[in-house]
Amino acid sequence: MQIQWPAIIVGGVASFLLSAFAALLIWPVLLILRSETPTNSSIVMGVLIGTLLGGFVAGRQSPRPAFHGSLTGLLFVGAVGIVAISSGSPAPISTISTFFLLGAVLGSIGGYLALRRMRARTRRPSAD
Repeated sequence: MQIQWPAIIVGGVASFLLSAFAALLIWPVLLILRSETPTNSSIVMGVLIGTLLGGFVAGRQSPRPAFHGSLTGLLFVGAVGIVAISSGSPAPISTISTFFLLGAVLGSIGGYLALRRMRARTRRPSAD
């Protein structure tokens, strides 16, 4: 089994950019809904959405989409977890561990969705 590092790197960059974009879109909605912690909630939701979409991006570029999507999600959420821990996050280790697991699962789901999309495109009859 060969790991396609370029796919994982591109998926990680996509995860970062898409999670920031998602968090920026979710934050005003949470403000309107009068959430108690709109900033934290929008960041968490943005990271989860970005992990799913980053897994999709990595999965599109690799021969084993679910595996590479999972690695992308795990590494991205791992980087977010390291930043959170180093900045003094009060989250317990059980929460951070669950976040790691959720990142791997969401990345894998994103990779699987990429696989399904690739299969659906190859099954379609051509318009010629």
